Amino acid sequence: MNNLLSNMNAPEPTVILTGDFNFPFVKWTKGTHNGCRWEITSSSTTLDEKAQFLKLTEVVDKYNLVQAIEEPTRERNTLDLVFTNDISIFTHIEVLKSSLSDHHQIEVTTNFKTNNRDINNETPNYGGETDFWQLNFHNDNVSWSTINKEINDIPWHTLIQWKNTDTCINILLSCLLMLCIKLIPRKKPRSKSKIPRERKKLLNRMKMLKREKHRTYSKLKEKMLEKKIHETETMLIHHRKEERRTKEKKVIENMKNNPKVLFDYINKQKDRDTKIGPFKIQNEYIYDQKEICKLLVTQYNSQFSINSNMPKVDKETFSNTEDGDLTDIEILEEDIIKAIGDLNMNSSAGPDGIPANF
Repeated sequence: MNNLLSNMNAPEPTVILTGDFNFPFVKWTKGTHNGCRWEITSSSTTLDEKAQFLKLTEVVDKYNLVQAIEEPTRERNTLDLVFTNDISIFTHIEVLKSSLSDHHQIEVTTNFKTNNRDINNETPNYGGETDFWQLNFHNDNVSWSTINKEINDIPWHTLIQWKNTDTCINILLSCLLMLCIKLIPRKKPRSKSKIPRERKKLLNRMKMLKREKHRTYSKLKEKMLEKKIHETETMLIHHRKEERRTKEKKVIENMKNNPKVLFDYINKQKDRDTKIGPFKIQNEYIYDQKEICKLLVTQYNSQFSINSNMPKVDKETFSNTEDGDLTDIEILEEDIIKAIGDLNMNSSAGPDGIPANF
């Protein structure tokens, strides 16, 4: 904590420092300027715990940090603390009982405006053969007979005659892409936030109850509203569990016919935040994703030594044959057709974006 605060740039930024500091022997009392003063109330605390707390007070005093929470945050103890060097940014502080944890929930309203900066400011621009990824090959309305007919009607022999392998592959992918864009629908963009209607109602009810609690002056009504907030939170938890149970049931019923349903569900349960960075190098922040990628590659490559004795492969390597070398490898059209036929229909696409069912 001391290292973190000592590395702050000048001019000194606004600091909000929170956490479970776990000092049950300290009582906090709010003063006239909304900051809290402390008092050690228990004589049963150990010398190490007391020394640790006094060390904390030295650090916060050094950097002019004020603690803002006086209410109990777990049973009768104020364990979760909020420090800041500008107490005026807190417009409202509320401590509520939570159904999710034995610690209470702290809600702090501020007048602080953030300058949001999108770290991943570069949207991927997919072009060429990767446009296959934007098409829905599993759509029920795809007419495969029409696609097969159009593919057969293309004069492949004329297009690829006397061309090298790379050129032939590019011609193949370009023709297939134009054909697929014409006959296969695009994937629908996924909604970022798809909150069920019932849960939206509960969230709005929670918001209104908290707003009403903030405005009331009656202690009796305040307790009644706290109870309602707690009940609404319990209903939210129950709704999320039921929703998850329903989704799992649907996955189990369909996974035999379509295994991808299971993998899609598992992937959705993972953390969706794929942002990397920003990186900090010598007090300089790097936001550009390409630059971050280069740094990661450099760091990865630095862990391996470079073998400079690797023999180079050229045309003579294949012309100089010896006894025992495989020189009669022959791949027929029938072999390729059989290999394609053996593909699992639910296999994911390779780098070219063409799925197995195509």
